[in-house]
Amino acid sequence: MDEILLSGDQRILVSLLVQVALMACLASLLATTRFYKRLLRQESMRPADPLWFALSWGTSLAAGVGWRVSLGYAAADLSLSGTLLAGVFAGPVGGMLTGGLAGGAAALRGEWLALPLFVTAGLLGGALLQLPDARRQRWEYSPYPYMNVYRLWRAHGRRYFVPVILSVTCLGLDVARSALSQHVGKAVLWSHEPSRAIVLCAVWLTSLITLGVPLKIWNNSRLEARVKEQEALAVRARLDALTRQINPHFLFNTLNSISSAARVDPDVARHLIQKLSAILRRVLDTQQTFVPLAEELEYIDAYLDIEVVRFGDEKLRIIKEVDAAACTALVPCMVLQPIVENAVLHGIAPLSAGGTITIRARAGAGRVHIEVEDNGAGFDTRSLDLDAGTPARGMGGIGLANVHQRLCMAYGRGVQIRATRGVGTHVGFDVPFTPNHELLEAQPAT
Repeated sequence: MDEILLSGDQRILVSLLVQVALMACLASLLATTRFYKRLLRQESMRPADPLWFALSWGTSLAAGVGWRVSLGYAAADLSLSGTLLAGVFAGPVGGMLTGGLAGGAAALRGEWLALPLFVTAGLLGGALLQLPDARRQRWEYSPYPYMNVYRLWRAHGRRYFVPVILSVTCLGLDVARSALSQHVGKAVLWSHEPSRAIVLCAVWLTSLITLGVPLKIWNNSRLEARVKEQEALAVRARLDALTRQINPHFLFNTLNSISSAARVDPDVARHLIQKLSAILRRVLDTQQTFVPLAEELEYIDAYLDIEVVRFGDEKLRIIKEVDAAACTALVPCMVLQPIVENAVLHGIAPLSAGGTITIRARAGAGRVHIEVEDNGAGFDTRSLDLDAGTPARGMGGIGLANVHQRLCMAYGRGVQIRATRGVGTHVGFDVPFTPNHELLEAQPAT
C-alpha cells in the first residue's frame, strides 16, 4: 500500500478539524459533571466558582498545551479560544486564572509570550461579560460565525451585539498571535504557520468555531435543565391549585351555592356546574407548559364566576382590561391562578365592604404586560421573599413564589409587587409574545 504524505497546510487543516471535535468532546464531558450542571442552572456564580471553573477548564487547556509541546500534536492546543471562553463564562477572575494555567504550561517550555497573551484573552472575555445583557446574549453566540452578524442585522442593532463583539475579539486575538509569532518566532509564541492565506483564514475561522461549540453545548444543557425545572414547577403549581382549589371547603361552598341556585334559578346552577367542570378539567388534564393567554383567562373567569356567586356581586367586583392582541401571547400554564386567588382570599375577603379586582393585559413592543390589582387589605412587602419562597404575613406567598420562579426561569425576570396595608396590592409581570423557541419545542406534546 502506498504511503500517503500530507503537506504542511494539509496537516494544519486536519488539525483544525480535530480541534473542533476535541473542544466538543471536552465541553460535553464537563457538562455531565455536577459542578457544571449547577453552573449552567444558576444565573450568577458563587464567590468560589470562578476558581473551581478555572482549575477544571484551565487544567484541561494546559494539558492540551503540554500535549502539543511534548508530542508536537498541534490539534490538542485549544488555549486561545478556551481562555477567552473562560472569561465570558466565569468573569475576569476565572478568565485570568484559566489564562495563567494555559499560558503557564507554554511558558514552562520557553513560550513566555503565551502567558501574557492568554491572561489578556481571559481578561477581555471577563470584560465582555460586563456589557449590558451580556450574560443572556453570550448564549446566543453561534458556532457559525456568519449567523452572529446576520442576527445583529435582522435585529437592527437592538440585540445580539455581544456575539459580534465576542467574534471580533476572538478574531483580533488570533490575528495578533499570528502576527506576533511571525515577528518573534514560534519558540517564543506558538502559532500555526500555513503557507497559503486561505489556510490562515481557516485557522482564524476555527478559533471562532471552537469558541462557539462549548457555548452551544452548554446552552443546550442549560435549556434542558430549565425545561425540566419548568415542568416540575408547573406540576407543583397544578398540585397547589388542586390542593387549594379543589378541597372539601371549596367544593362544599360551591356545591352549596349550586344547590341554593337550583331552587330559585336553574340557569345559574347550570352555569356554576359548567364553571366547576372547567376548573376540574383544567387542573387535572392539562399537560402544556405554555398556553395562550386567552385560555389562561378562560380558566380565571371560571374561578372568579364561582367566587362572585359565593361572595356576592356587591362584595367582589371584577374588571378586565385586556387587549385583543394580547390574547394570542403564550404564558406559562397556571401562572395567573395563584395571583388572582391571593387577591380574592387575602385582599378582598377580609374586608366587610369587599372590593375590586382588576386584570389588565396590554400588548406592545413584542411583549405583553399583565397586571392583577386589588383595592383590598394589602400587606407589608418587607416580609415577602419570593426567591426564597417565604410567604408574607397575611398573604399566601408560596403560590406567588412559584409563579416568580417559573417566570424567572422562562424569561429571566419574575413578578413585581407593590402593596400597601389597607390600600391594596398590585402584581405585574412581562412576557414575550412567544417564549424561547427551544423551551417551547421541548414542552410535552398533548
